[in-house]
Amino acid sequence: MPTNPKGAAQKLHTSPIVSAAEMWSFLCEEGGLQLAWEGDQPQPGYDRALESDISKVLFGDDTKSLASQLQGSKVSTAVLLNAFFATLQPFAQMLREIYAMLDTANASAQDKILSVALKSEELDQSLLATLDQFREWEEELRAASVRVVIPAWDSKSLWELRGAFADESKSFGQPISDPWDDLYRKKPGFVDPPRYEPVGDSVFDEVAELAYSVVDWFVQSCRSLAPDHNALLKKFAAEGGYGRDVDQDDADFNFLRTIAHVESDFWPVGIVSQIRLAKRRLLDMSGVARQVEAARISNNVSSLIAALPRSEMLIDGFEKVLRDVFQLPVWKQRSAVYSVWVSTQIVAGLAPRRVEFHTENGKLNFGFAGSRLARIETAEGYYTLWSELRTKLLRKNSRYRKQSIQPDYRILSPRNEEEPTSTCLVVECKQYKKASNRNFSEAANDYAVSCPDAVVALVNYGPIGTSLAEKIEPSARGRVIFLEHFKPAGASDLLKEIIEKTVPAPVKAEQPWVEGGTVHLSWMAPLRDLDLYALLTTSQDVHTISFSRRIDVSMDIELSEDERTAPGNEYLHINTWGAESYDIYVHNYSEIPSLCNAEAFVSLRIGDLERKFTAPDTGVGTWWHVCTIEPRTKSITPEGHLLINRPF
Repeated sequence: MPTNPKGAAQKLHTSPIVSAAEMWSFLCEEGGLQLAWEGDQPQPGYDRALESDISKVLFGDDTKSLASQLQGSKVSTAVLLNAFFATLQPFAQMLREIYAMLDTANASAQDKILSVALKSEELDQSLLATLDQFREWEEELRAASVRVVIPAWDSKSLWELRGAFADESKSFGQPISDPWDDLYRKKPGFVDPPRYEPVGDSVFDEVAELAYSVVDWFVQSCRSLAPDHNALLKKFAAEGGYGRDVDQDDADFNFLRTIAHVESDFWPVGIVSQIRLAKRRLLDMSGVARQVEAARISNNVSSLIAALPRSEMLIDGFEKVLRDVFQLPVWKQRSAVYSVWVSTQIVAGLAPRRVEFHTENGKLNFGFAGSRLARIETAEGYYTLWSELRTKLLRKNSRYRKQSIQPDYRILSPRNEEEPTSTCLVVECKQYKKASNRNFSEAANDYAVSCPDAVVALVNYGPIGTSLAEKIEPSARGRVIFLEHFKPAGASDLLKEIIEKTVPAPVKAEQPWVEGGTVHLSWMAPLRDLDLYALLTTSQDVHTISFSRRIDVSMDIELSEDERTAPGNEYLHINTWGAESYDIYVHNYSEIPSLCNAEAFVSLRIGDLERKFTAPDTGVGTWWHVCTIEPRTKSITPEGHLLINRPF
């Protein structure tokens, strides 16, 4: 939140940006946007879709350049920035989906340092991104999108924010006191609010932390107006107080009026206390009831903020915020990131077929030399997903290729990968820095002729139009498909229909257990604190169940409360079998004494089926891999070994 939300003019840079046209010029220059127009025709490029989306939002028309439409328009800089960051949300979603795929690949490979290697021929520099880096980049993009155009809080909305955390009866409840409350009320000056301590529910914690940031902004605003509470109220009274007529154009007094009015009842203490009550209420709940309450509070806060008007003022240092985003490797190399994201949609479209990722030296390799990304279990054997696989060119009249083709992705049957008929699906991304309709249609023709049994899907983030289809050779038109506006939200559904027609059906799974299951961990002294873990693997994701995440509604599984002394008992309740495999682990959190030969037991019950496992009698380590459960084959495989390092 900004430290000074008043409407007073500020010099943010030596040459102030006073129009949306100047702002767009700044974004193009700093962001390195690839945009070009010849006459009234846009030239292909991987940023054309971004310009088109903003033009449609602001003017409902993308047939003219955005720069020309902004000249002399009434669009403000704030509105333009809001539209600009809105168009980046699909890009942020791409990063999340890449992260999810890498997380799945990481779990299946049991390799903590898995990264992705992108083809350097399309990049300024080679990019090796770990899972944590992807998460950090995505968070920076999201943060920038909410820090530039700020909500305009008034006294009514600030009180509504407090009420958003109340229970359903709208009662503020009996306050839960804290030493900070009295410090804020009685100590001279405006004491900083305490740091928010998470309750462990990500849905609630996100909006509670947001509310705390509003509290911090409010306290900083008080300081900008007066040295202490009394001085603030005296200043408000001296400038006319409540008897002064409201003038919408008097931003300074309106701001003082809002802050003084809300501060007269020590609003920061009230809302922080209300959040404490909400935390206590959540902790007294369990299971679905807790999730429902957290979702209700989150919806209250989100709806309130969405309805707030937006201030036209830009925060201090907004240029730095933008430049920081534009310096991110994923922004500079956004074309290659888009290409990697397309692979996540291919993998999603393959479900429910089992996909096993292939890693090399800790990397999921998208390199230019041809990389096998994964194998796909089908009823006709294992098919394979390749990136940049090079095979022989069979089209004699190709304009750009002489000997070989090398599409972005292809799926091959179990036959020899060099055989033209082994390719059943080609997916090519229209993401060239200097793209043209001719080279894209030529690629489609080359791929279709050189892979005579394959469907060729050409995808583009923005529009493709009809001109490309007209340039496809008649003999290949039935096998070439164009997917325009291919971006997050439903993209995998577009590919799934194609995949269902080109890739054999998945192996028919046996009916998993109808009954639920219970995993019971018990231990005796001198063992102290043991923790039960479950690793659930699906075709698309990996879910970890532990004391820090006891409930997973999507997988219909719940872990009992964490016990920390012996004799101890922990229970894992699996209500339905939705995952492909369940790996059961026990962690000796206390470390001493050892699990080896210890009185620690895991009992498994599924209907009338019972299995019992005893801690290993050999080995060292604080992690015990107990067993692997595969509902599809109704198999339970004892693992029975100790591990030194955390295995996931």
